[in-house]
Amino acid sequence: MTHGGPDWGTPGPLKTIYTLEDMAELVARLGSIVTFDRRGNIIWLDDFEGTLGKWGIETEGAGYSAQLSAEAARSGGFSAKLISPDDEEDRIGLKRWFPLPVESNIGFEFSWARAYQ
Repeated sequence: MTHGGPDWGTPGPLKTIYTLEDMAELVARLGSIVTFDRRGNIIWLDDFEGTLGKWGIETEGAGYSAQLSAEAARSGGFSAKLISPDDEEDRIGLKRWFPLPVESNIGFEFSWARAYQ
């Protein structure tokens, strides 16, 4: 790891988190699920390697299911599998609440796949 250049480093003081020099490269090498674009500050991430307990399951209707699945995963061994009935009125989703950061630019990144049968 080099010193003195941005690995999308620290241009100045931050209000939300403390910074460490060149940690993005170290995290990428240690197996983080975020390796493509390492700019910015990560507030929260999940790879579903634990449980779905940290997620809220939001439903409308009946006949739904939310579970961890080893059938396919973008990174790691598991993903969240959401199953809803064929009725167009029934829905299922995951939600996650966290404190809002200081007012600034913000971005989101997520992966989603649909199984076709």
